[in-house]
Amino acid sequence: MELSPFIDLINKNCGLLIESNLSPNLPAAINARITKNRFDNSNQYFKFLQNSSEEIQSLIDLITNNETYFFRERLHFQICIDRLIPEILDKKNSKEIKIISAGCSSGEEPYSLAIALADQFGPDIFNTISIIGFDINESVLRTARNGEFGPHSFREAEAPYREKYFKITENNRYQLESSIKDAVKFYRCNLSQPSFPEWLNNADIIFYRNVSIYFPNPTKKVVFENLSNALNETGHLILSSTETFSHNMERLSLVEIEERFFYTKQDVGEQNFETIPTPQKLPKPSRPIISNSKKIPIPPKPLQPLKKEASTPKSPAHLFEMGLKNAIQKNYDESFSNLKALLDLEPTHIEAQNLYATIHINLKQLEKAKELCRSVVKQDEWNIEARLLSGIIARMEENHNDAAKWFKSVTFIQPSCWTAHMHLAELHNIEEDFKGAFKEYSLALKHLEKSSIEKRNLSYFPLAYNKEQLIHLFKHNLKNLK
Repeated sequence: MELSPFIDLINKNCGLLIESNLSPNLPAAINARITKNRFDNSNQYFKFLQNSSEEIQSLIDLITNNETYFFRERLHFQICIDRLIPEILDKKNSKEIKIISAGCSSGEEPYSLAIALADQFGPDIFNTISIIGFDINESVLRTARNGEFGPHSFREAEAPYREKYFKITENNRYQLESSIKDAVKFYRCNLSQPSFPEWLNNADIIFYRNVSIYFPNPTKKVVFENLSNALNETGHLILSSTETFSHNMERLSLVEIEERFFYTKQDVGEQNFETIPTPQKLPKPSRPIISNSKKIPIPPKPLQPLKKEASTPKSPAHLFEMGLKNAIQKNYDESFSNLKALLDLEPTHIEAQNLYATIHINLKQLEKAKELCRSVVKQDEWNIEARLLSGIIARMEENHNDAAKWFKSVTFIQPSCWTAHMHLAELHNIEEDFKGAFKEYSLALKHLEKSSIEKRNLSYFPLAYNKEQLIHLFKHNLKNLK
């Protein structure tokens, strides 16, 4: 059976990454639907599938029937009950609080939250707090609405919860108490659609756990944009422990409570939590310095480059200062004009070429950025910044082999460059070489502890946090890799 047409059709309709995560289920699901619809072969079924949105939904239901259970990663619920909910209640002064379970499957996650809320605050809390669960799979939503579960749904739930909030049915299943069942509303919604419906907006907390593995990177970006838009201005986004560090959330900040991390839309300057800047894409917990999105911002405050000449109007030094200032303010056309004038005067000005490359990276013009980096390396074979930029570009293009070569070359030239060791650790993590990741994080930590935060060899990239926070993050990553 040729699966490619089915994969393309499913991806087009719901954005699922079939090849990496769901392919074992796909042939069996297709065969089941062929039998159900009484077709002779997959070609006949595919033609039918192309013209039936209902049949596409039935097929999706079969391949996304995910197993979940009550109180999965229990500490997330505890943090919500003990810290987030009380703070939101205090701020909103009896106004309605909205909590969303995105990709809720058969409902164990939102029901766990409802049980925890009722247990802590009593059933009247649902006059103030509304809980919404949504999923693309209509079959699991029917299960969720029914509120009846098998024993496998309780592997981590405490017995008192089962006794207090469930009744055993005649077929040895567990029926959820009506007050809890009524507290959660379920809807069908596609996470990867261009925008969420209005009823999902203004959320205070969104749970989005163990779902993103089903999406390719471009779809993840759409989903995260939707989630960010759905949060209110002080909202929180909670991901699973293994996913939290694997995403770039440019519009959100990362915070830590009790060794658990989540994202918040609130300005970090207004928070009472320990705040940590946005991480980049990794399959295991990790903490990078530079955003791995397709947009790399210019830093809020420039580091003053070393200059020997006077900064007079129209001099290379003055033009560079103006180019940097305009880049920081995101006046890229003006910055390009300054840098072009500078390079006309001094074609081999390395700092200008590196800044030029950084802006092109920010604008996702990677070929131009690569060309500039190649020019710098040709002029100065040992230029560390151009090599780091080249590695970052390769990572953005998901060319991990080339990225590793560039970062390794930096460690050969300057073994104490903790930035390069950090990137190598992340690449090892992506390849699930956890021994290699542990080694490189150890080196990054060692060299950072002996160095100043400014010595990272990337003058024009953002660094909105201090040395202590980075050291804390590296140690956290090492702990998770042991």
